[in-house]
Amino acid sequence: AAYSRAASRVLEEFDFTANAWTPSGAPLAMQRMKAGVCSFGDEIFMFGGFDSTGAGIEIPAAWNPTTGQTRSLAGFPNTSNGSASTARRYGVCAVPCGPYIYLIGGATNATSGGSKNILRYSP
Repeated sequence: AAYSRAASRVLEEFDFTANAWTPSGAPLAMQRMKAGVCSFGDEIFMFGGFDSTGAGIEIPAAWNPTTGQTRSLAGFPNTSNGSASTARRYGVCAVPCGPYIYLIGGATNATSGGSKNILRYSP
């Protein structure tokens, strides 16, 4: 499939033998683009990104490739001043390490610049 800048609900897997992407499992509950993604245990975790309207997504999700099912996860708490969660970012790097997933960098919008925050998520 060709690259698209549109948010999508479709999960795809790459077949190296066929040199092609194919849909895999049930679609996501919501469209998502520019999310931070990593594998942890038997699931692939997705953090942040934008939906089809350009609104930031705060609710993380986990997709299980064996069952093809996606589940919504507990989100991050709001910041201490009550503003929107710092997890509502795009372009964030998701890194599994030990029992946690760390979210590094990313931005809250196209003009905000990068974030210095490192968030720790406990699956």
